[in-house]
Amino acid sequence: MGLDIYHEKATLLRPRFIGPGETPGIIEDEFSGFDVPFSYFDKFIQKIDCGKRIQSAIIVDDPSKLDKARDWFKNSDVAIIMLEDGDQPEIKVKQWAVKQGFDKLLQHTWRGLHWKVIDYYELEQRVGFYTDEVGYQRKGMNAMFWEHFGELEHIYNFTSRQDFEYALTCVDFYWEGDTQEEVEKRKLLFKKTFVDQYKKGESILSLSY
Repeated sequence: MGLDIYHEKATLLRPRFIGPGETPGIIEDEFSGFDVPFSYFDKFIQKIDCGKRIQSAIIVDDPSKLDKARDWFKNSDVAIIMLEDGDQPEIKVKQWAVKQGFDKLLQHTWRGLHWKVIDYYELEQRVGFYTDEVGYQRKGMNAMFWEHFGELEHIYNFTSRQDFEYALTCVDFYWEGDTQEEVEKRKLLFKKTFVDQYKKGESILSLSY
């Protein structure tokens, strides 16, 4: 919980990697919370690739963790594959994927604390525009920020230069251990990554609570 502030820029460039369940931009069907209409970003609107997860496989290689995995994912649509002694992990998982018809899908593999996860997914195109994060700040704002940006609860994406500049004036002491030097560094970084990089028609000051 808390305030996260992002400077996102609309772009025509597709990111190199798009993961399962990832929407690397703004989708027309989900466009909300902006102080401008969707058409404001007209020159960037196109069909963008979005990651659609089809299935996830939980690879358990320790028998003592099988019950934990079953309990952890009991309400999730995932498959649990138990590796037993003598199994060749890659072959067993590959055979399972072929049987399920997932072997031709994109895969993203990552390791959790207790097991490995393989997400099987595909890319689907939806109308929207890509965005690129160029600035970020966690909290660090004074009461004036809330007085200004909290007035309209249904607006949390701002596009005017005036709002970017106003936000800069709100960067202030926040944490108990803040020093004047740290606050000045915070202000300088915000100016550099938000205000100085602002571009009309592209920049979005996005707030997440």
